[in-house]
Order: sequence, then C-alpha cells, then structure tokens
Amino acid sequence: MVENGRLQCQFRRRLYLNEQLEWDLLCNELGPVHGLVDEEDNVEIMGDFSVKKCYELLVQEDGNWDFSKYLWKQGIPNKVSFVLWATFHDSLPTLTMPRHRRVDIQEMKCPFCKTEDETVNHIFLNCSYASAVWFYFIKAFKVDWIFPSSVKGNFDSWKLNNMTGRCSDVWWKLIYAVHWHLWNERNRRVFGGRTMDSEEVIMLIKQSVVL
Repeated sequence: MVENGRLQCQFRRRLYLNEQLEWDLLCNELGPVHGLVDEEDNVEIMGDFSVKKCYELLVQEDGNWDFSKYLWKQGIPNKVSFVLWATFHDSLPTLTMPRHRRVDIQEMKCPFCKTEDETVNHIFLNCSYASAVWFYFIKAFKVDWIFPSSVKGNFDSWKLNNMTGRCSDVWWKLIYAVHWHLWNERNRRVFGGRTMDSEEVIMLIKQSVVL
C-alpha cells in the first residue's frame, strides 16, 4: 500500500529496531512511490507509433553516414578504394543495377550461387560463396562474429574489436582484400574467365594480406 508517496507494509510482527532502520533506509532509497489508480494503462511511443513506421526507421539508410573514413587509406590500393567508393555510392555495376534505371535484362541471378538476385550486399556478404570466404578468416581469428546485412554495416562493425599491433593491421587489410577478390571473382564468372572455388580465392586473399 502507498500512503503519501511512501510504501507501507503490514508486517506479521513488530520490527526490531535494526530492522526498522533498514526498512526506513530502503524506503528512502526508493524515493517517492506513485500510487495505483483504477485507470487503463496508456503507453505512448513515438506519438502515433505503428509497426510500419518502426520498420521504416530500421531499414532506412543513414544519410549522414561518413564512408570517406574507409577510403584512400595508406596501404590500400586505389583500385580497391574505388570499388568500395562505388559500393558506398550504390553505383557498383551489379546485374540488378540496370533495374533501378528501368532497363530490363534477362539474367540478374548471382553468378556465385545462381539463386538470389545479384545485389552488392548479397555478393559481398549474404551469398553462400562469400560466407564461406568470410567465415574461414573469422574462424582463423577465433572471434565470434555476426555479419550485418549491409557492406556499410560490416565496415562499421569491423572496427569493434580489441586487436592490437600486427593482428589489428591484418584484420583491417583483410576486409579490403576480401571485397576486392570477391569482386574480381564475380567479374571472371560474368565475363567468361576461369572461375575459382572459394579455397583458391582464400589463397589469393592470404597473399594480398601478407604482401
């Protein structure tokens, strides 16, 4: 029961002096307690909250996202930064990009898995081929990792590690090398070059990181 903003309890016996003191200290720590009223609970979230608005907030892109901090870095070839620049600008020439320009093309499936449409986030993160490459190195670093749904999110998450020294340098070179070699392998498959399995691409990535 609450009386005058203070919690009142009917104990089965009279409290000893030290117990009464502890009870008073607890009530003081709790501060004023609001009493209950016989009214319907009303919780207001975001004003006119709706599931649709919540979903839109979750999936909308951050217009102020600064991708420049990940580009043109020392030790990263300019050609790699250019591919990522195009990725962050949504201008990488994937098979689904013409659809945004209202151009119909017959084939939009991922050249790796051939089941999903080829988008930037799919070929770099979500495709089973890309996942096999990523998880090989994640396992080698012995870290727990849940990949975000976008390349931008992956870069932002990549910095959330406590590695130092040589391990940190290799960790950062790795994310650039994986994107570069996945894109190269994608182009070989699209334009009729000799394709490589994931183990061969992993070997190329290792060479790029070490050199």
